[in-house]
Amino acid sequence: MPPTAERLKYLREREELTQAQLADKIGINVQTYKGYEQGRREMPSSILADLCRFYNVSADFVLGLVDLPYSVASPEDETIELYHSFSERDKTIIRDMVQSISRLYKINDN
Repeated sequence: MPPTAERLKYLREREELTQAQLADKIGINVQTYKGYEQGRREMPSSILADLCRFYNVSADFVLGLVDLPYSVASPEDETIELYHSFSERDKTIIRDMVQSISRLYKINDN
């Protein structure tokens, strides 16, 4: 599978969307989108731009030219990307930990 097709599938699954849901969100036919994700159809730059805006990632990432989804990856960007790779159970634990830390700092600031 071409890198672009792999990245499209990864991004869609990361957002927990079906192909039909994603196609609807960006306003294209589901069969057209399936062709992009399966690497059978050439994607116009306008669709690439729509997908990049929707996912908030760089075109270089979607095209497989770089491994980080953002043009200039900050430590926060890398942390967010790592967060998306965790299971829902682990995400809940992480959110609980962050909320606990936030409450602790608010208490100490008073």
